[in-house]
Amino acid sequence: MPNLDEIKEQIESVKGNSKLSKMSEVKELPKILLSQERITEIAKGRYNKTPGIIVVTDSRVILLTKVLFGGSKTEEFTFDKITSIENEKVPPLLLGKIKILAMGNEAFIDNMDYEESRLITALIRESISRPKEVGNQTPENTPNKADAFTKLEKLNELYEKKIITETEYQAKKSELLSSI
Repeated sequence: MPNLDEIKEQIESVKGNSKLSKMSEVKELPKILLSQERITEIAKGRYNKTPGIIVVTDSRVILLTKVLFGGSKTEEFTFDKITSIENEKVPPLLLGKIKILAMGNEAFIDNMDYEESRLITALIRESISRPKEVGNQTPENTPNKADAFTKLEKLNELYEKKIITETEYQAKKSELLSSI
């Protein structure tokens, strides 16, 4: 778990010389963040009708507010559980409001600077649309099935036109089929 000074450094690197690192909610983050987790964005707003913060890390979104007698209320959403994210400009002050939908759960943070709410919404939207890793395959080394089928068709044409031998055809065919 990162300590408070490390978290403040992360906030400063994301927001510059920000007053956010001095907010009381930030003092709760060492209990919440995982050891390798990095803050990618943070903003203040109102969560559950109480002043709070929204923290976007490299793996999840955290909504945090302080409650009476020194406690805090936290709601966390990993990117793979978020099904929808919305942003709107709310009159009369034209402040930002973010709505997060995650597996039937709904959370709001409002009274935000509208530009910050747009930035955070875009960041979350990008994070939830990123392809997930499957086993040890990353998106870069996952075979494209449509591409493999196209190559098989082309390989078959080459074989039928007697441009390649049956041995070459079988070897390449096996290789392509194993990549699907």
